[in-house]
Amino acid sequence: MFLHAGQIWKIGETTSSDRYSFSDLQRIGPGVRQYNEVPGNQMQIKFAEKLKLYNYYRANLTRPPGNSIFR
Repeated sequence: MFLHAGQIWKIGETTSSDRYSFSDLQRIGPGVRQYNEVPGNQMQIKFAEKLKLYNYYRANLTRPPGNSIFR
């Protein structure tokens, strides 16, 4: 899937700032980066993930390409 600069590939939960290695991100595409936006405990992060994913869906009528399901 081709994405333009600034488009979202995936919204997800992680407690690690190095969830994906540099080579993993480059396999997705050049310039792809991981941004950790919401600090907190697992419940706070999971809530923020769901909120962002459903808001994305409402705005675009589709999930980000890297999100195959709603969790």
